[in-house]
Amino acid sequence: MVPYGPGGANDVVARLLGQKLSEQVGQSVVVDNKPGASGMIAGEFLAKSPADGYTIMVDLSSITINPALHPNIAFDARRDLTPIMRAVDIQHVVVVNPSISARDLAELVELAKNQPGKLNYSSPGTGTPQHIAMELFKRSAGINIVNVPYKSGPQAMLAVIGGETQVSLLAGSTGLPQIRAGKLRPLAVFGERRLRLLPEVPTMLELGFKGFNSPWLGIFAPGKLPAPIVSRLHAEFTKALNAPAVREKLERQAFDIVASTPESFARLIEEEFSVYGKLILEAGIKAD
Repeated sequence: MVPYGPGGANDVVARLLGQKLSEQVGQSVVVDNKPGASGMIAGEFLAKSPADGYTIMVDLSSITINPALHPNIAFDARRDLTPIMRAVDIQHVVVVNPSISARDLAELVELAKNQPGKLNYSSPGTGTPQHIAMELFKRSAGINIVNVPYKSGPQAMLAVIGGETQVSLLAGSTGLPQIRAGKLRPLAVFGERRLRLLPEVPTMLELGFKGFNSPWLGIFAPGKLPAPIVSRLHAEFTKALNAPAVREKLERQAFDIVASTPESFARLIEEEFSVYGKLILEAGIKAD
């Protein structure tokens, strides 16, 4: 299952892995798009599915953000789902319109401090991983720049290119062509590693900002999945992610392959539930 419509990051990764998984296990793998309610429709469906390993979901890190924004959510990802792996990171880049004087992140911070509340950043919507990540950055840097929510990542990108906003946090796969064309200036990469396709752009960690995880795509199954099935699914997805053709396609689109253990993925989910829940409460962020 993909909790969003065709063509997005979830869909691209799910279809690549589904095709390879089908080859490996000798069974048909069907990708079913179940969009709506920020992924919660698909999540609830998965939570109520049989724990037999035949229903699997590829979801964004927004699954750890939704509970703080939607207190009446019908399932608990920690209780009702089984984490299989953090499959890939979606490398994001802080970008500015080239008309902005800031040549690096430090200069952007200085500019924002000199003009509190005057700079805007575009996001794909309230409560999205990009929005929450930028709010974390604002608090860490002690700056005030205003979120302008759009309906999608491409719209947020067009806003900063067109000068409607001055700053944005874009997926590398979305922003890279515009960066190369000189329409956007990259300042920093969110995540633990530099982007292979932009090796000259430093990470937030290198610039002194800790705790900025890349938005990720993870693989989930229904809760209480038996351990042997968890192990089998983890092994098959690890094999699929490391297949040369799959790896090449993912890296070309700026996905960073992780293929974590179920245990480390579960720890990350717990950590993000706590961090994002606290941020959303303290910042008074509300769902649209």
